[in-house]
Order: sequence, then structure tokens, then C-alpha cells
Amino acid sequence: MPTSTLYVDTQYQNENFLLEVTVGSTPSVRAYIYKSGIAITLTATQTAKLVYYVSRESSSGVEVDGTVTAGLSYIDFDFTVALTPSSGKYFASIILYDSSDSSSIVMSDGMLIIKKNPISN
Repeated sequence: MPTSTLYVDTQYQNENFLLEVTVGSTPSVRAYIYKSGIAITLTATQTAKLVYYVSRESSSGVEVDGTVTAGLSYIDFDFTVALTPSSGKYFASIILYDSSDSSSIVMSDGMLIIKKNPISN
């Protein structure tokens, strides 16, 4: 499956993203990270997750680990089949963690739509 691309800005978190994938697929998502419109440079102390939930009030969600490469300005999220098990609309967030100062930034909120697979229906 081709890579989906997101552009998120830590200063404009109200600009929501929309991702659409298919049940049982293994999509890749590349999220370019900006601060006030300028691409940031990621560091070796940072990690990231894309998390999605059934509702905003849900206490448990599905986490997709991101690959952060120091010196670049994007994060890659590679889904497995187990991470796209059933169709539905989910609330999603991209979170960047920095172990050097124990902080996290919710970079962007959005929606993940997992569509039914027409072949398996």
C-alpha cells in the first residue's frame, strides 16, 4: 500500500488530519512536522506514536510506533495487519515524546477511518 502523507504543525493543533486505510492492510504514514510553518529537525532523544481511539473519552487505544530519524523532519508510522483489524471511524492523535526533558507534545488530532475490505466482505 502506498505511503500516506500528513503535514502537521505543533503550533496549529486545531488543523485536524484525516487518514483512510483498509481493514487488514499495512499502510505507511509519513508525518512531516513543522513549528509555525518551519520544518523542525528531529533528535535522537525523540520518539513518536500515532494513537487511535473509539471515542475521545476512551481510556485505551491502539498505538502505532513511529520511526524517528535524527536530523530529519518527518516521522514514519508503519501499520501491521493487527493494527487495522476492524472497520470504523476513530479519533486519532500524533504524539511526540522527548526523553531528554520528559515531555510530550500532542502534535495533531484527527480522524482515522478504517474502511471495509471489499475483497473480504
